[in-house]
Amino acid sequence: MNLGGNNPLSSGPLFKREGFDQQLGSPLYAEPSIAKSRGSRTVTVHLAQVRAALETFAQSYTQAERHRKHQQSLEWLSKNRRQYAGQWIALQGDKLLATGRTAKQVYSQVLGQQSPPLVVKIDAEDLPFGGW
Repeated sequence: MNLGGNNPLSSGPLFKREGFDQQLGSPLYAEPSIAKSRGSRTVTVHLAQVRAALETFAQSYTQAERHRKHQQSLEWLSKNRRQYAGQWIALQGDKLLATGRTAKQVYSQVLGQQSPPLVVKIDAEDLPFGGW
């Protein structure tokens, strides 16, 4: 395997690896000749771990983004619900996408959205609680 160029595996007596191949049982410090003999296997393991970490990050980011948009929708509802009492609405975060008298009207207006919006019916004024 030719590592040539400015590759850290081909220069210097020792190099530090950040533990990315601990699964192979190798030490954190190794001589380049040892790494050269297992270089492609080590890189493959490292790339697999990087891919797994990126997938986990992407899932976490997606969940956080969904949560943020849901929170924005709830805030929007608390501020604007009186204006739309008795109507169906579609929200994407803090953006009103559609309104209508029926759910069918609203769904037909938001058909084709990349991510599904929140579609709810705003009840007419809440009834006061009378207690027991």
